[in-house]
Amino acid sequence: MIHGNKNLAKEDIREVGKYLGVIFKGDNNDSCNLLTREGRKEWRAGRGNVFMEGEMGDGRPTGEGVGLGGFEKRAEVRRFTQEKHPFVVCLQESKLGMIDEFTIKSLWGSTPYGYSYQASVGTSGGLVTLWDTTVVEVWCTLSLRHVLIVKGRVLNTGKEFIIANVYAPCDTSAKQELWSRLTHFILSYGDANICICGDFNSVRSEDERKGRSIVFRQLDADNFNNFIEGSYLLDLPLCGRLFTWYRGDELTMSRLDRFLVSANWCVSWPNCIQVDHQRGLSDHVSLVLHVDDANWGPRPLRLMKCWAEFQGYSKSFNAN
Repeated sequence: MIHGNKNLAKEDIREVGKYLGVIFKGDNNDSCNLLTREGRKEWRAGRGNVFMEGEMGDGRPTGEGVGLGGFEKRAEVRRFTQEKHPFVVCLQESKLGMIDEFTIKSLWGSTPYGYSYQASVGTSGGLVTLWDTTVVEVWCTLSLRHVLIVKGRVLNTGKEFIIANVYAPCDTSAKQELWSRLTHFILSYGDANICICGDFNSVRSEDERKGRSIVFRQLDADNFNNFIEGSYLLDLPLCGRLFTWYRGDELTMSRLDRFLVSANWCVSWPNCIQVDHQRGLSDHVSLVLHVDDANWGPRPLRLMKCWAEFQGYSKSFNAN
């Protein structure tokens, strides 16, 4: 982007802006400023003219803030979908009361898609499920409290699936009600290929929480474990890290997010693995369930013995 030619420099700036979701119209002498974070905020507020295009991913685009109403967070989801090419994406805590085609295109891009959503209650909650219509066919969606369910099939194999996108409440009694409804739903479908994914706001054991201010509730864990076992679901191991949610101090963490699958799901996709990805704007990491038949898992981690001699190495390694 270093040019002696002014016109070439402007063209490069326009290309960078296009990648970030900003289109410059006419002769804009302040195009460099628009590419800064503050510049984009001022431009959106003053002109309101932002252009947004809109593996199974469970992404958390929100954390603290405005959810999918924020430009930066939609852009992060878009980068994720373009990089990983998922055939289904489940998003929790959208914090949006309504979602339209404009919003979906800003998340997915210009390739064919389908979607379903559950509106937030005020600025709390909200679920979005998107899918690639060139890979899967979804013929039914069902919205229950705290759950968004899609039913469909993979086009090239004909394998049918049910995917439930979950954002569980924090209240213990409300969670128990959710577990009961989900168990009833899962058992009613017998041997179907079922995947339950999202933020369960529960852990299975004390080992899945860490931090001085974290309170472990045994009853809550027992209820969650009973739900998993009573629904005959399998809790896949998480490759890459121990925790999926981190407080801002980086000292408090929990494993709140996961994929739970039925036995038949594992028969249909025996090599499926659950992998974490680098945390971005959210306080949750994004998780991907790889279902490629030729998937051999993540590359092995290479370590040098001399690293163990550095002060703080063991503590840092165990924390991650």
